[in-house]
Amino acid sequence: MHRCSHVFPDGRPCRALAPRPASVCRNHTPQAVADRDDRARRAAELKYGGEAPLTPAQLKTFWQNYHGIIRNADESDFDDILANLMAALEQGAVSDRSAGRLLRALVRRRRELAQQRMNEKLIRLAEQSESLRRQGFSGRGLYQELIPQVRELMGPSPKRSTC
Repeated sequence: MHRCSHVFPDGRPCRALAPRPASVCRNHTPQAVADRDDRARRAAELKYGGEAPLTPAQLKTFWQNYHGIIRNADESDFDDILANLMAALEQGAVSDRSAGRLLRALVRRRRELAQQRMNEKLIRLAEQSESLRRQGFSGRGLYQELIPQVRELMGPSPKRSTC
């Protein structure tokens, strides 16, 4: 008999003895792993009222799909995504932690879209400035032509306190 060749995720080797023709112990044969997963699934179904939680592989696929949806989302999709997320949270289909992660991803995407819009506006403003220079505007005349676009880009100015 020799030691099992299985290595745990943390890097430790299995210390159980394996029968001579096999390279793994009885706990790490493909059949034993499948039986263990099946027992865990059935136990989860009993615990969660007939619905088993997602397996790690299914969870990975779910996250990749959902993050792909968020990554490609436009601002018009945010309300639908948020409504679906809230419904899934109420039904218990997604945990609070998972919902928080998805919500943070959605907030990051909204910031990315806002930054993209700002960059596009800045590029248009630079192009317009160059066009005005070619038309002969310079100095104060150039800036007076660009002031409305700059104000639009910057948004409303904050109110100054009069203390």
